[in-house]
Amino acid sequence: MMHDPHISDATLNAFVDDELDEAERERVLAASVVDPEIKQHICEIGALKNMVRHAYANATPPQETAAQPRARVRHGVAACCLLVVGALAGWYAHLFNQTGTNTAMLDQKISSQLAVAAMPERVLLHIDSDQPEKMRAGLLEAENLLKQAEQNHTPFKLALLANKNGLNLLRTDKSPYVAQIESLQKNYSNFELLACKQSIERLHDQGIDVHLVPGAQTTDTAIDTLATRLPAGWHYIKV
Repeated sequence: MMHDPHISDATLNAFVDDELDEAERERVLAASVVDPEIKQHICEIGALKNMVRHAYANATPPQETAAQPRARVRHGVAACCLLVVGALAGWYAHLFNQTGTNTAMLDQKISSQLAVAAMPERVLLHIDSDQPEKMRAGLLEAENLLKQAEQNHTPFKLALLANKNGLNLLRTDKSPYVAQIESLQKNYSNFELLACKQSIERLHDQGIDVHLVPGAQTTDTAIDTLATRLPAGWHYIKV
């Protein structure tokens, strides 16, 4: 049993995703200091996220024997625990965040990521920011990928996953790109929109009604989606 029964798995996932407010974050940090089980659980969530970002960001990993993934997981958890002891708050704040990127650098980065994969059959675009240049770059990349696959007559699926502030891209009252998104959905049946249910629920807790663009589906958490799709061969691009 965890020392603090009020800290749920959903709260720990939100902590790792940096979606808690300051008071909740401080409560989780304090609990992780006194309760090794909570700290270990945070380590495991962080290890999975770290593996997702670094091991799968540029290409589908080669097949391995059954023993190898387990060893890598253990190594990742151990490394994460060392970081938790030293600088828990700072480390988790940077896991899925990329700041200070201008539009030109962003476009170049996404293009270079895709070049490594040589046009994979399935791509997962992930956006967690409502910065205008990131929203624009994400939709531009989505459109370019869909057009390229259509022109080449190659089988292709594209999923756009939005969480945290990136959810605003899929909100009818916040997104400046509703018409563009609806056009892409109309023209490409292989285009999928995924909205993080955890991010939506956190807005609901603040009294904010969330209205998504038609056709958008909800998924429990961003990390759950990544953990399910990437091992299944989806190529991951973080916008």
